[in-house]
Amino acid sequence: MFTAIAIDDEKKALDRFERVMLDEPRLYLAGRFTNVEDALFFVEQVKIDVAFVDIDMPGIDGLELAERLLSIRPRLEIIFVTAYDQYALAAFRLHAAGYLLKPIGLQELREQVDVLVRRRGDLANTEQTVPLVVNCFGGFRCYPDGDEDRLIQWRTGKTEELFALLINNLGAPLPREIIVDTLWPETDPEKAANRFRVTCTYLRNTLAAGGYPDMLLRERDSYRLDLQRLRCDLIQLTTLLPQAAVSNNLELLEKTSRLCASPFLENKNFEWAIRQQRLYEQEFKRIQYRLAEEYTRRAAHDRAAVALQAIVNRDPCDERAVTGLIDHYLKIGQKENAHKIYKAYEQQLMAELGLRPSAILGERLRMKNEG
Repeated sequence: MFTAIAIDDEKKALDRFERVMLDEPRLYLAGRFTNVEDALFFVEQVKIDVAFVDIDMPGIDGLELAERLLSIRPRLEIIFVTAYDQYALAAFRLHAAGYLLKPIGLQELREQVDVLVRRRGDLANTEQTVPLVVNCFGGFRCYPDGDEDRLIQWRTGKTEELFALLINNLGAPLPREIIVDTLWPETDPEKAANRFRVTCTYLRNTLAAGGYPDMLLRERDSYRLDLQRLRCDLIQLTTLLPQAAVSNNLELLEKTSRLCASPFLENKNFEWAIRQQRLYEQEFKRIQYRLAEEYTRRAAHDRAAVALQAIVNRDPCDERAVTGLIDHYLKIGQKENAHKIYKAYEQQLMAELGLRPSAILGERLRMKNEG
């Protein structure tokens, strides 16, 4: 049996719905409301399976009401009730369980309950018992742990971006206003708010379809992700970075380096991520320099060179890493490789910045070459 509520601003519509509902034994009507706030309070207190929502209510449209209901009960099924068929498309865009046209008939109601039974069965069969792996470095990939081929398929680009934005916030609540301004900065406020509601619903349904319901949480007017069922490289990295910055533990440094070995959100054109991408590039360099220092201290000079080369591969104009590589090759007698490194640096610096290498570096190479 499904525990249900009905929300409609017309008492006569609620009376008719209740009469029809009495002939559907799989439904139990726990409450009926003409006031939206009363309905929301009730849903906070009582576990509800399905809400029958009038899509055209004064003061708040049914789409916004559905979003508020789902923020309280993410697994709540929404069935829109409307006198106008043009609203049906909007209902399905939000992945509602379905819609009913007024006046509601018993046969149509039974068909909708059949849909609920199937949906609940599908959800029970697909819910994952393993963490959702989220890789933020080297692109953005999400999949059930141990099943890398089953990538989460995002309904829209903004759905993916919203999830990435919330991941970047590391489980802390992010105010709705900031989310809307970040994802739709130049959009009319009313349109942006509507797009946000739709995108939130897409995100909830995408995660639920992948076996991870209830992951998007709302706290007052802020949103966050439940990290309990996530395994994310960004979260691991932010935990390790403070330790790695002051540690001589080679295993810790190598693990931290592997986590950020590729750029943050690589090939994702999220404007809000640009600052973070620069930040993690600097952190990557800092860890590579720490690795190079530690390898050198242990006389593992070849591995130190590999750590420096990783920096040059990402930033060919990094003079500190280039200098370290040149010194390494000169020290082991590979003057030709040292000159190749210098020449590549010289060409890259001119191409990107229109500059020449510092005179100090050139003189250093010449003196060591002569020596």
